[in-house]
Amino acid sequence: MKLIGDRISIKSSADRTTAVIGTRIQSWKESLLAGWIVCWLICIVVINYYIFQTDSNQEIIFLFAITLFMLYYAYRIIKVYAWRKWGMEYLKISDEAITYKRSIRGYGKARIFPLSDVKKVSIITKEDGSFAKVLEESFWVMGGERVSFEYDEKQVRIGMQLSDKDAKEFGNWLHDLVKKRKRQLKDDF
Repeated sequence: MKLIGDRISIKSSADRTTAVIGTRIQSWKESLLAGWIVCWLICIVVINYYIFQTDSNQEIIFLFAITLFMLYYAYRIIKVYAWRKWGMEYLKISDEAITYKRSIRGYGKARIFPLSDVKKVSIITKEDGSFAKVLEESFWVMGGERVSFEYDEKQVRIGMQLSDKDAKEFGNWLHDLVKKRKRQLKDDF
């Protein structure tokens, strides 16, 4: 087994290679997310209490709209919490295809990309200090993919919130592996 940084583990066999990218964060950050969820849900309950206390239709509509807004963001932060607690990115490369899955406790849809159609593995970079980079590296968001490959004229992004060093090493490893597997695919024909 090969390790890249403290989040990526790679296991190779003759017919396939599997990479697992962990999503765990420090326990204090996890506690902050849990606290955020609790506070957000308390605010939703308080707002709903006032919906039933008022007689004004305008206030009811206004409070209901705020509740919907807050429920949407509660869903988003609960999803981020679950991702950070139990999430993983799985990447399986065989001679035929790349299979990629974002999984929370085993749930998630695997996407299959035939290896013959995969092109140009690259590292996604953002300018240091830019707002986009700061936001994508924040622990309270899902996103910030750092490695990509082209498939069917689209860019497939993987490797959420990897460090610059880990992204570069993982991207180079993936590029070399795809190149090697494609070469073997051509030799078989």
